[in-house]
Amino acid sequence: MLASFDGSARFTGRAGYYAQNRPGYPAEVINWLKREAGLKPSSIVADVGSGTGISSQLFLQNGNFVFAIEPNSDMRKVAEAALESHAGFRSIQGKAEATTLPSSSVDFVVCAQAFHWFDIEASRIEFLRILKQYGSVVLMWNKRRDDSSSFMRGYEEILRQYGGDYETRWRKQRGGIEESVRRFFQSTPFRAVSIENLQKIDLSRLKHGFLSASYAPLPGDPAHESAVIRLESLFERYANAGTVIFEIDTQVYVGRLQ
Repeated sequence: MLASFDGSARFTGRAGYYAQNRPGYPAEVINWLKREAGLKPSSIVADVGSGTGISSQLFLQNGNFVFAIEPNSDMRKVAEAALESHAGFRSIQGKAEATTLPSSSVDFVVCAQAFHWFDIEASRIEFLRILKQYGSVVLMWNKRRDDSSSFMRGYEEILRQYGGDYETRWRKQRGGIEESVRRFFQSTPFRAVSIENLQKIDLSRLKHGFLSASYAPLPGDPAHESAVIRLESLFERYANAGTVIFEIDTQVYVGRLQ
């Protein structure tokens, strides 16, 4: 089961790490949504839980008008600074269960790396309200591979040791995505795809990407320095020409609600 609490405050102080170091989404996501769900440049998108605008940018580049809905002010301000030059970008303080958008106003609701923070039942009701007839919901995650290489296994070990409630809460939830997607769409069919999204990163991106996670110890936390030392050691062990391959798959689900 995915989270049903407001965890937006956990990203306060992490917006800079998040914007600069979280992976983006491959262009094939847009191509797949065009084929499978009829996405067009004219489609109006509500990017719910838009964070620092990484997912909003993907759809803005496709020509879409995007309502970027984010409850955390730190994250929202970063997105506004990065994307305000786009004529089709609108930043909104809101959340999945109360977007503030008019009824029947959008063609697509997109939740990228955010759905696990939502109340499933309440957000479903809200999405039904704001979607136009025949509109679609896109649920999307960049899912890290945790056992595909020695480096990725080492990174997983660091998360388990230094990730606070990662082991007791978030690791279990990562394995429950498919179940929660089915619960959200109920009896309505949905389509899914997994798109390889490998990232070649340097040490700075490794460390700052780690710190962008809601469960990672920030500077000032007693565990922070030790965690960073472990990350540096892991990187030195597996780096080639100053980079490592961080292995990710972008998982996308799309369907309509009834």
